[in-house]
Formats: sequence, C-alpha cells, structure tokens
Amino acid sequence: MRFSCVLSAASVILCITFGNSHGIAGVGVHYGIDLSLTMDDTYDQALSVAEYKEQFAPDSVIRGFSGMLDTYLTNVNYSTDELLDSLNSYTGTVPVLSGELPFSLSRYNFSKTVFNLGGKVFLDIIPVLDAIELSFNFGVWEYRSVLHYPKGIDPTITDPAFTLGTLLDDPSALTWESLFVMDSIPLTLKQFDMNYFGLDETPYAKLHFDLTVRKNIVAVPKRMKIFRLYAGGGPTAIFATPVITQSLMESALAEIIDTLGTDFSALQTLSSMAVSQSDLLRILKDVVLDATKITEPKFGMHLILGSMVKLPVVPIGFYVDGKFQIPFGRLDEEAGLKGVGVMVNAGMTVGL
Repeated sequence: MRFSCVLSAASVILCITFGNSHGIAGVGVHYGIDLSLTMDDTYDQALSVAEYKEQFAPDSVIRGFSGMLDTYLTNVNYSTDELLDSLNSYTGTVPVLSGELPFSLSRYNFSKTVFNLGGKVFLDIIPVLDAIELSFNFGVWEYRSVLHYPKGIDPTITDPAFTLGTLLDDPSALTWESLFVMDSIPLTLKQFDMNYFGLDETPYAKLHFDLTVRKNIVAVPKRMKIFRLYAGGGPTAIFATPVITQSLMESALAEIIDTLGTDFSALQTLSSMAVSQSDLLRILKDVVLDATKITEPKFGMHLILGSMVKLPVVPIGFYVDGKFQIPFGRLDEEAGLKGVGVMVNAGMTVGL
C-alpha cells in the first residue's frame, strides 16, 4: 500500500516535470560581441578657452618674443609695432593671430576589447507573448586620446633665416609649430599607471539594460519546447562613461593655464614627469579618471531574434540572442559616437 502511494506520487512529479520541461522562469549568463559602437578618428582638434584668448592675442604672442625679435627687426629696419600693423589684416585667418591656443586633442583607434559580459532573468509563461525578460551587458572599448602642447620656444627662432623673416611677405607662415617645439602626452590608463584587466589605452565602458517581450516563432516539440526560435523587442537604457572631447579637455586646459600662465617652458618635461611630481599631470590624470565614471542614462530600443535549446528534466539550457540596438540619438554627440548596430550574446540558463 505504502509503495503504491510513493509510486503514484513519483509519477505525478515526473508528469509535472516533463509537462513543464521548457521552464517557467530562469536566469542566464552570457558572453557578448557588441558591434554597434563606432567613432570616427579625429586629429588635432583645436582647444580654446575664451577668457584666456587675450593672453594669446597678437600683441601678447609677438611681444612675448621681443627679446629675440627686436635685435632681428632692428637689423632689417623694422619695429615690433610695424610688424604687428602689417599682420593686422590677417588676424581672422591666421590661427596664432586670431588668438587660438597652442593646444589640440587627437582621438583615434576606437575598438572593442574582449570584455563583454552579461546576464538575464526571464518569465517563460506569459500569456500570448510567451516570455518577458530583463537582460544586461557590460562591455569595454579602448581608444587613444592625445593632448598636443608646446613644450618650449623653438631655438631656431634666433636664426635670421627663421620663418619670421618672411612673415611680411607670407603671414600664413606664422603657426604655433613655427614658434614652439610641440610635444604630446597620451591621456591613457598606461600613462598614469592605472592600467587594469589588460586595458592600456583610454577606456570607454557601456552598461545597458534591455527589457524584452518575445514570441516564439518555432517551438518543437510543441509541448516540451526543446528548441525555440523567438523574436521580439523592447526599450533599452544605456549607461556609459564619457569620451574625452574638446569640451572636457578645455575645462582641464583652463586649470592648466591658471597653473602655468603663458610660461610654456614649464611643459618641457611634462611627458616624462612622475605623476606625484607635477600638478599638471595631476590635472590630466583627473581627465582620465573622469573618463571612467558612468554618466546619466540614454534611452533607445532594440529588436531581438534568438534561439534556445533546453532538454527535458535538465534545468540547464543554452541560448544565442542576436539584437539590433537603436539608441535615440548618438551616445556622445560631441565625439560622434554612434550606437546603432548588431550585438550577439551566447550563454547558458538555469530555469525552474
């Protein structure tokens, strides 16, 4: 009698298990390949801070070299004032004379890293729709960001054959490169001894959440649904770190100029200084640190086409999801960072 009761109970449990072998809820973990992000290379974007332009106006720039220029100009019977007057009509077209600062930013080689992990939770018994899930991915990209700066006056400026001798005939020759020796410093994790997880360049990280409703297109066998092909879509929320852009660097540039004034000779050993020895490097390090902080979310939507395989009784399943991400606008307008494209996730579920 007791054996019959146990056998009957076991039969009921097996029937329930096989009857719901496709699961009613579960969690999953996956690895992602995100092909949705693109950002164009940009080189030598001029940096400027309006309140400092007077310091770099023609009088300030030219008179800043008066100690070396006066001797040369005297020899050619020309005064500094006369030189300025002759260049006056070019102030709108010659960068130095229009007050642009001798700093620029380059940003290039944007690429994905191997780091892209995520997961999902889902309910698999939603009437009509079949399933609803909340998934996420956290991925990391890298690019190289570089600040170009003047590290000192070009020593050839004392040479009578120097370009300044031809300025009366060709004012366009007056460039920052003709006045200063230019140098550059990478704004990267490696430069400031902050590299981690094999990341060396300037990082970009994205955490996004997808709320998806999906409908089975194919489910075989019909009752146990060992294999499913499904489609769907829903809203997306995207959290990301900022890109190092002109506006971000110009805020740092204002602090640099406050520290330096116009004494660019203080920059001569910037790229080789130890971080602890330089206020300037502290400022630049803060820029890189700011590039690792998550900003306010942006929103969008996604479409999904995926498949899942789950054997009867066994609570483990496997899935591959292909998603088409559609953010509402660019992820970073100033940097031109776009997020429209394909993502593929492959992973394993554990379900009830």
